[in-house]
Amino acid sequence: MNQLNLNYYGKYAVPETVRELFEFEQELRAEDLSLDFNLGLIMTQEDIRYMSTPPDVIPFASCGVDGIHYGFLTDFGLAADLEQAYIVCVSPMNMDQEFGL
Repeated sequence: MNQLNLNYYGKYAVPETVRELFEFEQELRAEDLSLDFNLGLIMTQEDIRYMSTPPDVIPFASCGVDGIHYGFLTDFGLAADLEQAYIVCVSPMNMDQEFGL
């Protein structure tokens, strides 16, 4: 990923922490390493939402298993900036809890 998709974050600026993670990923790839392969953190700028992803969450990473992904909770735009927003983990394949089976 050479350049961050600035539109992906809507009205929010891309958090500096996310920028640094993308830069770190590029540095790791130069060494044949990766956040993905070596740590299990897949940074994304694509919409990886499931039906169970809250509409006020901006996903930024996944772990590549069972659709689990991480995102910034915007509180429907009330979060001042994403650097201060809560980070949530969405586990869409955890059917036992979602449907009460």
